[in-house]
Amino acid sequence: MKKFSTAVLLTVLLTGFLPLHAAWSAGVCEWAANAPDKHQVRSGDTLWDIASLFLNNPWCWPEVWKPNQSLINNPHWIYPGQIIVLNRLSGSLGLEVDTSAPLQQLGPAIRSTPIARAPLPLLSEKLQSLFTRTPLISNDSLPNAPTIREIESGRVIAGKGDSVFVTGDVGSNEQFDVFRVKHFIVDPDTKQPLGVAGLNIGRVRLSQHSGAIHKFRITLSEKEFSAGDKLVPVSDSDLVPLFPHPGKIIDGKLAAILHDGRWARMHDIVVLNRGSLHGLDPGSVVKVVRHVRIRTNENPLSNSLNGNKQAIGTLLVFKVQERISLAMIMQARDAITIGDSIISPDTESP
Repeated sequence: MKKFSTAVLLTVLLTGFLPLHAAWSAGVCEWAANAPDKHQVRSGDTLWDIASLFLNNPWCWPEVWKPNQSLINNPHWIYPGQIIVLNRLSGSLGLEVDTSAPLQQLGPAIRSTPIARAPLPLLSEKLQSLFTRTPLISNDSLPNAPTIREIESGRVIAGKGDSVFVTGDVGSNEQFDVFRVKHFIVDPDTKQPLGVAGLNIGRVRLSQHSGAIHKFRITLSEKEFSAGDKLVPVSDSDLVPLFPHPGKIIDGKLAAILHDGRWARMHDIVVLNRGSLHGLDPGSVVKVVRHVRIRTNENPLSNSLNGNKQAIGTLLVFKVQERISLAMIMQARDAITIGDSIISPDTESP
């Protein structure tokens, strides 16, 4: 049977944003200069990859998709083997008509169709796995975040099947992901701490609840656990598919890059100093711009400089706290670094 979450994902991706974002689509959603006339969907394709073939901005896919109920039972499902056609006259995408199939007269009835191939995901499984493997704790929540304080039997490290003792507020949750703090995030504007991020190293389940210290059993470990590792509740929201849409943010900054290098490139994960309080939510698409200073005349001795902004990349936000969020770089035309500005994709760069 068709999975509900995937059906919702494709429905929203292909039709859900047309009325909402008609105002900005005309100026932002443009065809790629080398867009093909058609593309046959292959195994391993993703919606983002296919949209990138036809559009300069892949999240504009819903704006140009033309549903056609006569082609398939549900136009929101795309499978390997189907052919997507660009109609340059109408400025829309659709599925190629299969003229070899005989016409059938259908009447009201309950029907079920077995699925031999899975519909296309938004992103590859490898990229989507990074979303759940990259926890984030805001600075407001950090003092009460559950933390491993001790390992059973006085040991220094622990693995699957061992028990650990945790302090902090666990609420009514029973399952937690465990992560090791690797990055302390500082706001590039205020220089104040924003929170911490790290790497998911395993999972634990509550086995004994008490007032001050709680006992957990390790059910999954990809690295050895130790005192100081943090816990974040396993949430169903991590499994909800993302619906890419223009973010509302207009004045944010890139606060951190989640690796040890100075520069970030495509598919790296970065931290923004803006969150839900600033209009961001999972699926928000934002643009990265860099300030460029240009001399006002050709006199080499002149120090008069004008500020300008150069668009250098696109980010897909996937995890949001009140004042901080995580995003993946989906497009990069230059190296991206801490301090680069974040604006809405429908904002024109001056």
